[in-house]
Amino acid sequence: MRKSKIFQRILLIILALSLIAGVMSGCVSKNEGQFSTTQETKTQTEGAKISEEPSKSTDDDVPDYLNPTGFPIVKEKITLKLMGSKSPLHGEWQDMEVFKRMEALTNISFEFDTPLAQGYTEKKNLALASGDYPDVFYGGAINVQDEETYGPQGVFLPLEDYIDKYGPHIKKILEQYPEVKNAITASDGHIYSLPYIVRTKTTAANILYINMDWLANVGMSKPETVEEFYEVLKAFNEEDPNKNGKQDEIPLSYWKQTNSMAGILNPIFYAAFSGQAGGANFDLIGDKVVYNPVQPAFKEFLAYMNKLYTEKLLDNEMFTQTMQEYIAKYKEGRMGISTTSLSNVIEPGQTVNYELLPPLTSSMNDKKVTAELPGIITGVFVLTDKCKYPEAMIRWADVFFRTVDEHVEGLCGLSNFLGVYGYNWYFDDETRKTYTRVSKVEGLNPVEYINKHVMPIGFGWVVTDAVPSADPLLLLKAEESEKHYFPYTIPVYPNTVRYTQEEAERMSFLQNDIETYVDQMLAKFIIGEEPLSKWDEYVKTIYSMGLEELLQIKQAAYDRWRR
Repeated sequence: MRKSKIFQRILLIILALSLIAGVMSGCVSKNEGQFSTTQETKTQTEGAKISEEPSKSTDDDVPDYLNPTGFPIVKEKITLKLMGSKSPLHGEWQDMEVFKRMEALTNISFEFDTPLAQGYTEKKNLALASGDYPDVFYGGAINVQDEETYGPQGVFLPLEDYIDKYGPHIKKILEQYPEVKNAITASDGHIYSLPYIVRTKTTAANILYINMDWLANVGMSKPETVEEFYEVLKAFNEEDPNKNGKQDEIPLSYWKQTNSMAGILNPIFYAAFSGQAGGANFDLIGDKVVYNPVQPAFKEFLAYMNKLYTEKLLDNEMFTQTMQEYIAKYKEGRMGISTTSLSNVIEPGQTVNYELLPPLTSSMNDKKVTAELPGIITGVFVLTDKCKYPEAMIRWADVFFRTVDEHVEGLCGLSNFLGVYGYNWYFDDETRKTYTRVSKVEGLNPVEYINKHVMPIGFGWVVTDAVPSADPLLLLKAEESEKHYFPYTIPVYPNTVRYTQEEAERMSFLQNDIETYVDQMLAKFIIGEEPLSKWDEYVKTIYSMGLEELLQIKQAAYDRWRR
């Protein structure tokens, strides 16, 4: 399968997501699960009027500590406790440029509690259960089940009244895009969290890049099927594509994540076998909610992964190694397939010849598909009943719902994607079609610099059609995504589906046990600790744990959302 063998497709990183985000444009279509803007400039132009408007608050109802308009937000410095999920790529949050500039602008600082993503969910759940939780949860850390459970209990504060009085830019977005308001409104009618609203050309996930020089060195072309991909991996393993005279290549690798296999491999390989998007265990076939890990195609996916693992075409350390260890291996020149952003693994100034791989197909499925990312990510900013300054925190959050035309000292929504306007990035000309990112630290490319020193988490209004002109890696991603990613996206189970409190509590009870069991079994099937001859027993066990009831809950909630 030399010279005609064509290759595989895109492997996921979700984390933390460290930067991840979506792809959207125009107004939302619920059936497609997309958020989009008619024109970024429309929002910028209309919004520019808002920043000067006074809030509805009168002097009588404004807390003494607060400046209702202008900056600083509070008259005397205050410090709140903030918890968020940290990626291994992040620097310390207290040292981040945007947080430091926000403190100088607003008089609000934080005591940061930022456990790594791998252990974050457990720590968050323990904090909520014990009552030892922070003033603020930040960074996509709260799911809809949490909101439906802890909102009505009074642990999470309703935000709508504070938004009405102190969040003019948030309010503008909710009025202009009712789909955003619908997405963040809980089943009891309250808003308990603020979102991350994203549409850019460089934030596609589920991306897999291949080194075209390596392919040429083994006499092969990009594979299009999982069968051809297997042959490429074999060639990478048996030959010397990096031309260092050693057989030290690692054909395919990844790193340990909280959600084990589901978030890592499904968007690439399960999609190839099934024709479904993958990327999450709960999925859609038409308008029917299904659980991927019990589907027949999932068994074939596991058999394939076991084959790769057994033949050492899949890094046997992937279940234990950290992201940093993965990146170190890559920078040693031992891997020709990147399962993360090239900006994480390519040194500044290094010449690269990579291309993004379109979705794979298989003998079971000839349809190219990949998961459509949500344009509205909920649960990114939550205030608890321990927060004594909710008015101030809504004013703080409101900064990140400003467009670049409304920026305050370079701070706006795009600061959570590009950094401080005029310092970390700038538009190349008045057309605003391209921008340039600037690294302030020698030896770091602009994306590494943003992750380590500028801003760790996407939040607020992050919408732009501009692409990077001076960053060849991001420009490559934008151009390649346009050709090989966006045309193949299909809807997934929406992350904005809402549940009643009763549904949320029951779902949490059932889903925690099922997902824990599934994650354990997926790893065992792949490494061969459990044979796939036990598949039927595995499926039967999942149903015995309450899968049918869980699917009924998910289906009912989805049907409400769809209407």
